[in-house]
Amino acid sequence: MPRQFSSYDYPTKLGVELDIPVDLGDLNDSNGNEMLELDAVASAVNYFRFANSATGDPVILSARGDDTNVGFDIDPLGTGAFRVLSGADTGNAVDIVSTALTTGKSIDLSDLDAITTGKAIHIDATGITHTSGILVHLDSAGTVITGDGRLFLSDHTGATTTSGTLNEFKTAATDETIVVAITTAAMIDGVALSITGTTGMTTGSLIKASSSTAGALATNGVISLTATGAFTSTSATNGGFVEVKANSTTAGTVVNVVSSGLTTGIALQLSNGTSAITTGSMVRVTTSGTGIIATNGIVSVRHAGIFTSTSNVGVLDVVASALVGAGTVVRFAATAASQTAAEILNITQSGATLTAYTGSIASVTAGFSGSSSTGSAVLITAVNDTAGDALKIVSNAVTLGAATLINLSHTTSILGAGSSMLRITSTGVDTGTTTGTMLDISATAAQAAHLAIITGAGLTSGIGLKFTLAALTTGSAIDTTGIAATKQNFNMNSTTGSTAAPQTNAPTGFFKIGIGGTDQWVPYYNSS
Repeated sequence: MPRQFSSYDYPTKLGVELDIPVDLGDLNDSNGNEMLELDAVASAVNYFRFANSATGDPVILSARGDDTNVGFDIDPLGTGAFRVLSGADTGNAVDIVSTALTTGKSIDLSDLDAITTGKAIHIDATGITHTSGILVHLDSAGTVITGDGRLFLSDHTGATTTSGTLNEFKTAATDETIVVAITTAAMIDGVALSITGTTGMTTGSLIKASSSTAGALATNGVISLTATGAFTSTSATNGGFVEVKANSTTAGTVVNVVSSGLTTGIALQLSNGTSAITTGSMVRVTTSGTGIIATNGIVSVRHAGIFTSTSNVGVLDVVASALVGAGTVVRFAATAASQTAAEILNITQSGATLTAYTGSIASVTAGFSGSSSTGSAVLITAVNDTAGDALKIVSNAVTLGAATLINLSHTTSILGAGSSMLRITSTGVDTGTTTGTMLDISATAAQAAHLAIITGAGLTSGIGLKFTLAALTTGSAIDTTGIAATKQNFNMNSTTGSTAAPQTNAPTGFFKIGIGGTDQWVPYYNSS
């Protein structure tokens, strides 16, 4: 029977010393098989110490010796592994206590220079009973973590291949499993996820989401951002649910949406179907640049493909299907005080093959009807205009042919009382004589042209030109005093009348004309 001792601490043993000089000596079991081998090292100063324990405390295997720092190596043989077995289904299988650790490492795996396809740490739970358990749990209650402090740090300092992946989260689940969840229950001013690229990136991406989904994306998108709180944003340039900033770029593209195969889908959709927007905006583009806007506008919509439109839609389609009352679908406003030659709306058509064009540069279709509909299809209001033009149409290429500057067409219905093809109305007490008139036709270079033509090819009992001037006193219905005295004021059709002297045939009546500023009466006779 081996000799027993009541104390193992050599400096305080009770007068009993065990000294077994041995090198590669074995401790065998009752069957003569090796249980323990002791290996001596020349000039050894460090050793193991075994300590038993009282109730509730663990037994201790510790390193001792003359050195200040003594390591503890466990060296398996071949492909054998160091295993720690848990004796219960609760508690801790391995508990590393580092209460005094400040700048050191509780676990250090630093000699992995030869690893290729192996795994430094492999945590595997292949059973199907895993429910609310956690394979890796990093827990910290620190309140003074500085800029260099981390709960988890994956640091790669070497160059990898073009197909290398440094960190991967992978799942074979097909249900509503969340692969990565970041939860910030109490965060206010912090950042939940910060991705920083400190070098000049060219063809790389800080975030790249790829999906080969061929089915229908239903309630969630490939990338889904959801805010359930009623938050506000107090700055026009900072904050918001999604913020994209590139304050240093000059010629780059800040946001790029590419959908090369899109046909009936939508590349970018903004939807608000549950609340009534009042002073807010679904899309707002704000810029304070003071430079010259050259080839591109603040908002630029371009389509380079050859397309046709069969349903009254085009490159830009704005629809307000539920507008009621006095709302505005599209509004253009320029409120600066120093506008001189600015254009609020500029529509330009250009091309090399426009010789057979039959369309319209701008088309306005008004669908209102009924006797109570007194609105306007197009309303132009010049509230402060004194010397400018409320509407100006220039067409310098009109020569021969059927072109017109203004074409008013009415072909499908009959004009009744109160309706007009063209109506010019003024409620002011106008006093214009040479300019500033209701209708001013000026042709300063025309010589043999007709300045105004009235054609009524089917007119029988109607009137070609009618003046209603019930309050006229000293004025004139038609004034031709600007025509030279030797020229014709009127050129009318004539026929042979009665040969009797006018003195013996009483005229049917007289009408007054002005000649040289003097009233003259001209007789007229009936057809007989």
